[in-house]
Amino acid sequence: MDIMVIVLIVLLVITPIVASFNGKIQGTTLYVGKLLGEVELARDLPNGYQDAITPGFQTKLNLLNPVLWLGLLIIGSIIGWWLGIVAVIVTAFNYSIIGKMLPKRLGYYVMILMNDMNKRTADYLKNGDKERAKACKLMAKDLTNYYLSIKDIEMPVPDFKYSKNMPVGGYVVDDEREI
Repeated sequence: MDIMVIVLIVLLVITPIVASFNGKIQGTTLYVGKLLGEVELARDLPNGYQDAITPGFQTKLNLLNPVLWLGLLIIGSIIGWWLGIVAVIVTAFNYSIIGKMLPKRLGYYVMILMNDMNKRTADYLKNGDKERAKACKLMAKDLTNYYLSIKDIEMPVPDFKYSKNMPVGGYVVDDEREI
């Protein structure tokens, strides 16, 4: 079997998985970042605390995702002029199927964010950066409190469009405002 065909098959498998998971984690960070964000800072931080709670691997996935799609198109087109287009269409179809197979509960992805924040706290402490460790610990507490408020609810991950259009500060952990 030709190496290009093998690479194309690998891309056909990996691309929809990466794209689907990336969409879920990105939707979660935007939604939760906006929920935990302060209303008073909405003009300066339109995405709330999304940047603060985004795990490092999400940035890598954001960079990798378009490269994989482009790779499908290029390698498929090298094998056969039409195969690149077919590969992208098949992958788009598989993307929707894989998205339905991944965990749907928001709590699952919030748990990933909590774990990442706790790891960052430990890394900052290990490196002697007490200020960043303190900030991460506070954010981990907010994430934990939010997780505890939704853990028994079958709340799905909001899609990116919904999260983008919602206001900052819809949920504040330490006061009486409601979701």
